[in-house]
Amino acid sequence: MKVLFNHNHPFRFVDGGTQAQIEQTRLALLSLGVEVEWLRWWDRNQGGDIVHQFGRPTASFLMEAQRSGFRVVITDLLGATGARPRWQLAAMRLVACLIRRARAERRFDRLDWGGVMIRADAVILTTEWEAKLTREIFGVAPEKVHVVSSAVEDVYLNSQPRQRGPWLVSTGTIHAIKRMVELAEAAIVAQTPLWVIGRPHGNGDAYSDRFMKLASAHPEEIRYEGFVAQERLLQAYREARGFVLLSQYETMSLAALEAAACQCPLLLSDMPWARTTVGDHASYCPPGASTSTTARILRSFYDSAPSLPLPPRPISWAEVARQLKGIYESLLTGN
Repeated sequence: MKVLFNHNHPFRFVDGGTQAQIEQTRLALLSLGVEVEWLRWWDRNQGGDIVHQFGRPTASFLMEAQRSGFRVVITDLLGATGARPRWQLAAMRLVACLIRRARAERRFDRLDWGGVMIRADAVILTTEWEAKLTREIFGVAPEKVHVVSSAVEDVYLNSQPRQRGPWLVSTGTIHAIKRMVELAEAAIVAQTPLWVIGRPHGNGDAYSDRFMKLASAHPEEIRYEGFVAQERLLQAYREARGFVLLSQYETMSLAALEAAACQCPLLLSDMPWARTTVGDHASYCPPGASTSTTARILRSFYDSAPSLPLPPRPISWAEVARQLKGIYESLLTGN
């Protein structure tokens, strides 16, 4: 069995979480004896059995791969879709149903509405919530839909406890999606020390510049570090009083999983992906809440963090590989 991995965008242009997911999955599969190669667009003679596409492919890509004898597996992230209010999801469901009834799926493929997933041999999601949306909105057959959670590296799972300090920690790109400015403003109001780790979204990015000015003006409340080595990140998760992620939208967050592996209490945006993943083992803040509301919740989380229940232990990449290998084998054997 040979699997070809493909992604629509070069790693140079995507965030680190996407790259980590793909690379760690590949390494774990190789350790199980599964032959994995990068899909070489220039190599007409490259052979294989399965194309595993990370991110939604075009309809033409999927159909040509299947015509060439490949099974096509799609791993898609529905963070933006999953964060939409229920009335918007209901509207999407209705529109998608009308498109399918009119047998007009191919006319709408360029709009990236998700119909391409119907024709995939298997679709993999990282949360039960996204799997539900894939079945109900995009009409993918239940037997094609699989939930394989993201994982963390063993270095986090095997890390040793440290004495917790006074800082809450938030890790991720300094980007409007992650709402780092709004989080920092709330931390200043609540007087809760906040440790932010992550590189700016890009040179000259106005949102990143706004955060930098805020951190520079309030060094007692905001402690900022850019990109750090894994050892430093591990230290932060083990020494932090709690982990905070108040993204505008999100899917299974690798940063939240790493913090959970290090037994760090979690404060997350109150979204279905989080509720269905960690449930009552995390604290929640309404997405897009005002500064005053966020500050109040942040202060409450800070005060109660030492006594909060710990999040569930994430799975390893080895377990992800075992689940994927089983899905691949079932596609090739027809079982």
